[in-house]
Amino acid sequence: TESFGTQRSTAEAPSAHATLHKAGAALEKGRGVQGGTEITPLLKQLALDLPALRGAERKRAVALLARPTQGQGSSNELEYETVEQKPVCSDHYCIHWVKTTDDAPPLNDSNHNGVPDYVETMDAVFEHVYAVENAELGWRPPTSDGTRGCASGAPANCPDRTDVYIKEIGSEGIYGYAAPDPDQRSHSQYAYLVMDDDYN
Repeated sequence: TESFGTQRSTAEAPSAHATLHKAGAALEKGRGVQGGTEITPLLKQLALDLPALRGAERKRAVALLARPTQGQGSSNELEYETVEQKPVCSDHYCIHWVKTTDDAPPLNDSNHNGVPDYVETMDAVFEHVYAVENAELGWRPPTSDGTRGCASGAPANCPDRTDVYIKEIGSEGIYGYAAPDPDQRSHSQYAYLVMDDDYN
């Protein structure tokens, strides 16, 4: 759940424009990351700024907030260039991945079940983090996104899981970020995660 940021009115469009510019530069080109600019807060603020943006700027903001699923992102830099494989869904997460292109994780599959070890390890790590942070420490669980991320052929347990997309972002100096889906009216919003495809 993302619950920080400030919603701006239409009169504050210049500030919203600046957020859009910073988010685009950081997400598409990695600019600002090396200087300490965090992408997750920028994208959260961009989602809150949507009502203050119009026309092409609003369209670009929605595209920057879109998931990597093919046909949703703003360019081949942000979206998958190929069809996703069936996501791996556990108790709290669905891990999305592709088998080809630069976005593919290492495809080693030691148990020969058709799912790369990298994907299974990422799912196990996220579930471990959930057990510690949400179960043991009592952190509030993420807001459910319903069936978002559950495309045709997704596992039956896909709904209400937090979606994690494995993607090549490390070359931009980005190793992971969270982004809320656009056009939500609450400050407490559901979000998805994007993680790098190779941390070696």
